[in-house]
Amino acid sequence: MAQQVDLGVLDSQISEVDAKIGEVEAAITATDLSIRRSAEQLAEIHAQLRTATSRDDITFLREQVTLLSTKEVQLRREKVQLRTKEEQLRREKELLLKEKDRLLGAAASEATYAQRWAIMNPPSQISWRREQLDLGAGPLLNNWRPNAETAAGLLPELAHPAFANAVDNLAGHKPPDDVCMKAAAQLCCVGARIYDNESGLTAAVRKVLEPVLTTPTLQTITSGFADLSTAVPDWAVGDSSAKPDNLFLIFEAKAGIGGSGDSHYQGACYHGWFWRGRKGTDAFRDTRCPAFLLEVVGPHVRLSAVFWLERVTLFPLTPLLNLLPAHPVTDSLVLPVARLLAALRQGLHEIAQVPPCPKAPSLPWPIATHARYIARSAQRLTRTNFIYVVSRKSPGAGEADTVVVRLCRSYGTAAHKAWADQGFAPAVLHVEQLPAGWQLVEMEWLPPPEWRQLSQVEDAAERSEALDTALEALSKLHAATGAAHGDARPPNCLVRREGPGSWQVKFVDFEMSGEAGVAKYPAFLNDEVPWPEGVAYGQPLRCEHDSKLLSATVVGGGRAAEAPGVARCTPAPPRGSGGTELRCKGAGPAAHALMVRRGLGWRQRSGALWAAPAGLGARLAL
Repeated sequence: MAQQVDLGVLDSQISEVDAKIGEVEAAITATDLSIRRSAEQLAEIHAQLRTATSRDDITFLREQVTLLSTKEVQLRREKVQLRTKEEQLRREKELLLKEKDRLLGAAASEATYAQRWAIMNPPSQISWRREQLDLGAGPLLNNWRPNAETAAGLLPELAHPAFANAVDNLAGHKPPDDVCMKAAAQLCCVGARIYDNESGLTAAVRKVLEPVLTTPTLQTITSGFADLSTAVPDWAVGDSSAKPDNLFLIFEAKAGIGGSGDSHYQGACYHGWFWRGRKGTDAFRDTRCPAFLLEVVGPHVRLSAVFWLERVTLFPLTPLLNLLPAHPVTDSLVLPVARLLAALRQGLHEIAQVPPCPKAPSLPWPIATHARYIARSAQRLTRTNFIYVVSRKSPGAGEADTVVVRLCRSYGTAAHKAWADQGFAPAVLHVEQLPAGWQLVEMEWLPPPEWRQLSQVEDAAERSEALDTALEALSKLHAATGAAHGDARPPNCLVRREGPGSWQVKFVDFEMSGEAGVAKYPAFLNDEVPWPEGVAYGQPLRCEHDSKLLSATVVGGGRAAEAPGVARCTPAPPRGSGGTELRCKGAGPAAHALMVRRGLGWRQRSGALWAAPAGLGARLAL
């Protein structure tokens, strides 16, 4: 149903654009007619001038020539503007048609994916290697394996607000209560024991966690999980103990790392197994099927987010945390586990009670559920960042009905506004702080083809003119604002031709921007970009870096690296029988390629937050 609504909206938008194109074409025809009439009148007046003898007649006729010539110039300018408008509308129609094709393809792909689950083996029998490396059908799960090119999904904190709040709670923004502290202490003792089998570990964990996590609306699923009694996780929580309509928690236990199967992959497959028999339900159609996956693997625990958005998506919210009653460092071990339990408990209540986030369109929830935007109008502008052009629901008088919305972990808002005040950046219209450290930045839309990237100016002479204008603008901006851009490459420099040799310039993408000499460069700068000397992680931004970077990268169109700061892993040809080798670009050391660009990644947070001590604690005992 949602897919049909999407296509209906697109068809309506395409019809509206077609109507506007027709109006512009009619206006161009009328303008051409006016230009021809003016030319005919000018020719007639010039003929009269050749035979005129009276000074007054000559003066009058020359005045008419001036008026008609001015009118003709104005008409030709109007025609150029109309042609630009027509080109813009045709580009808009092309994008809408591409989106329609994408939706039709996505509908077919989703049906194929659902059928794939219908014939899938039980999770304990699924070969994750075969399913993730399926070249024809694609990976079974979006879990960023074997690479982000083929298996990346929407990050959990953008997929559902409950996951975003969980990330906040895991970061220690709210201290865990006594119930979670005691349960965490007990869980550390449980994890430290050595078990002969998974059932013993599961029973011990459930004894600790069921009183903390289950309520009348969050019940342990005892029957009706799947059509096969053997295809059930070690423990699951849903909205009913028998014949549940929703799944909220999947628990998987392994006696130790390297035991029987991958609990992470297997747990997510139980999510797909649960929902494969409920594809026709309102819960499946109208929500993103959010759930938490909790693993206890020997003396370790991990919390992950699982949801179904185009594909089942799996992403860890924590690393593997130690479950050890190790006095006198008890608190440094227990606190991270207590935060995990507090985040899980709140998250379960939220996904069970908060109004559902719609499955379609597949947008980050801050846009999909925002009262300001028409979600179905949103179109993503880049693959590497969460940047969308979207229509406003009810713009005020004089406000644009189409805007750009950017979701990011950090943003130089002050620098952007300062440059916009100088006329060299799109206006910032709305800024909103989101959970999990994300921001929503709404700004003016600079539509193509009127505006284009400096790297898209193909004529060398024109590109040189535009570059000179951009460098002059940078000099003025640095002097007036004291702010450095940090990533002033041609793709982030938009230009618009105003006339022969005249260009208007606006800079975009202020994620790295800030006060020169104070703001610092982030980690994981793309090593394909010819950064000026002095640019490195933790080093201060300098104004001269902007000019040098723009000048250096404009040679060759500035296309050397389209996504600085992102560790991009691309498959390389297999070597021998060892499978697929991955090459990571722009990632620095090999370990850095494991990071996902989320500002402070969870591997960094693990050192800064998970092990945050709170003094010495007592020995733990059950």
